[in-house]
Amino acid sequence: MSSSPSVLAVDDEGTTARTVSHYLELELDGAETVTETDPEAALERIESEAFDCVVSDYEMPGMDGLEFLTAVREREPNVPFILYTGRGSEEVASDAIAAGVTDYLQKGGTETFELLANRVKHAVEERHAAAADGDDERFRAVFEGAHDAIFVLDPEREAIEEANPAAAAMLGYDREELRGMDIETVYPDDTDDVVSFAETVLEEGGDLLRAECVTADGEAVPGEAAGAVIEYGGETKVLAIVRDLRTRDTR
Repeated sequence: MSSSPSVLAVDDEGTTARTVSHYLELELDGAETVTETDPEAALERIESEAFDCVVSDYEMPGMDGLEFLTAVREREPNVPFILYTGRGSEEVASDAIAAGVTDYLQKGGTETFELLANRVKHAVEERHAAAADGDDERFRAVFEGAHDAIFVLDPEREAIEEANPAAAAMLGYDREELRGMDIETVYPDDTDDVVSFAETVLEEGGDLLRAECVTADGEAVPGEAAGAVIEYGGETKVLAIVRDLRTRDTR
């Protein structure tokens, strides 16, 4: 980074906010951090001060992390926003991506602070390097870098429009193979449920599904999916984040 990043850390637990601040300053040499325990006070800060990145908890009284993200985007459309939360729900992650989050990370032990610092560093560098940070750039950055499998689904064609690297790794296919692949190929026993899930997301804006996908080698993978509506390639599609339940307890 050409200059020290300024970071706003928001968490209703003051101890957690200060801990995040401490580790960011420790891991990012020269970083300047400000902490707030009240999202409303944090918004006032954003209106009067410039920050290179915002790190926010999800579960907060009065305004949760997604509502806070929406309010931040109304004021600062391009500032990197990382959702750092103890709630590892795929539904939260999918809604956050649809709302324009830059990245999301589940809280863990002290080792996750180094990962958080790296995410902040990367997000700030990406913003500085981009000539224009539109919604598509933000979506692409999260889509490509997410550790969870993410699909863009077309329920009308019953096909996978796009898949991220994590999805390709989970299924054992090349990404090029997954583009345009029938949902039935990946979900042979749960095709109808997946298509119905995608259609419900389009109609109601969100849904959850447990279904079993099959890898290129024929291995069954139980998964939990959350969906959100997105604009992709100028068309309305369904974003599905799939958590591999085989590894849920170890992540």
